[in-house]
Amino acid sequence: MKFKAILPKENGFFYGSFVAMQDRLLQIGLLAFSISLAYGAAVQIIFPEGHLSPDSWSYLNIAYNLFEHQTFSQLIDYPNILDAMRTPGYPFLIYLFHWQKIGVYGIVLTQAIFFGLSAMMLFKILMDLLKSRELASLFSLFFVFDIPSIYMSSTVMTETIFVFLLLCSFYFALRVASSKSISIGIVAGVCLGAAALFRPIALYLGLIIPLTGFFLAKWKGSRSLVFVLSFALVCAPWMLRNQSNFGVFNLSLVGELNILFHTSSNILADVNGSSRQAEELKLRDKYFDENEWKEASYPKNFASAAHKELRLQLIEHPLVFVKLYCKSFVYFFTKPMRSYISEQFGWKKTGPWFPVEPNTRNQPTNPSWIWPLLLFQLGMLFILYLGFIPLSSILNKKDVVWLLLLGLLYFSSVSALTEADARLRVVAIPLIVMLSALGWKKRLLNEL
Repeated sequence: MKFKAILPKENGFFYGSFVAMQDRLLQIGLLAFSISLAYGAAVQIIFPEGHLSPDSWSYLNIAYNLFEHQTFSQLIDYPNILDAMRTPGYPFLIYLFHWQKIGVYGIVLTQAIFFGLSAMMLFKILMDLLKSRELASLFSLFFVFDIPSIYMSSTVMTETIFVFLLLCSFYFALRVASSKSISIGIVAGVCLGAAALFRPIALYLGLIIPLTGFFLAKWKGSRSLVFVLSFALVCAPWMLRNQSNFGVFNLSLVGELNILFHTSSNILADVNGSSRQAEELKLRDKYFDENEWKEASYPKNFASAAHKELRLQLIEHPLVFVKLYCKSFVYFFTKPMRSYISEQFGWKKTGPWFPVEPNTRNQPTNPSWIWPLLLFQLGMLFILYLGFIPLSSILNKKDVVWLLLLGLLYFSSVSALTEADARLRVVAIPLIVMLSALGWKKRLLNEL
């Protein structure tokens, strides 16, 4: 028996709509790819080192050690000291480029492709939510022209590929309630597990999404269960590796690093009137010997110290924590990107209001393009957040809103533990776009 693909009948109305949607899907993807590619090429021409942030070197070093010594280590001089901070997804991807002797720009080019694919995936989700090609196209552009997302696509960091995998997971998760097949929950869980192997912040979404689906979005219990199991099967091997090597059953200790050297350090800096960096050095001296980082027990001791110090600061300075947390929470949603872009093109930030001085390339001290860029970002965010106002009226009618809203609140709440800025918002901007699109559709329908 032969099976045919189920497509709309040729020359019929639905066939024309299908072809038009596919054309628009390709146009959105190519536009996103072209913008990312052009931006990346500009960085490559003007200041090639701009593709690398301080965190980029940790991934590059792990990939180098994987290739040269077959060890997962950040330390070039000590390749046998295994790393507990990074998850394996991105270093193993970079390893492939190292193996093929492809340079950094090859990674950036690949991320431009993933940026385009993310835009296409977001368009497909918006088509499902809005049932309007025009509205789906319009709101996809808010992602395509999101400055922090474009910046990250041209930086050797995990965000771009993480966003693609996250969108894949949400694409299938939003279909779980209506699908007759249990396999769609498996695919959604696997995609989210793969995302967590790139950025461990997704770890707790493996429980938040299926629980939200079950209690608020009409998921069957079996769908939630297979989602959790498939997610766990993807993440468990790396967690067992960390348990075996470090005695810590977790995907990564980067969260502990953040709460010790960002959350606790920021509280102490505010209390003592010093800098975060100065307080970080004091905490290192307080908890660790000079050579302890070479010991196998260091990651477990590090995690214990991080939790101990955070508890201490929360007990002694709860109001300072609340103040800093609320500030970061607001920054997550509102702060535009500026210093990252300046540094990517070779300028050095010298003050809080972004006066800049040129590096050896003799660029002008106040780049005229930075202020319109800031206003453009703030304008886009303002339009998106206006769409949030009507959401309260559709929470009971649109089950998918709960999945998107709780996902967004999770990212913003976790990110606010550090000095949240526009870079951290990149992973959540598709959720912001989807929620805003649903709100704007409701507003437009009411006005019509």
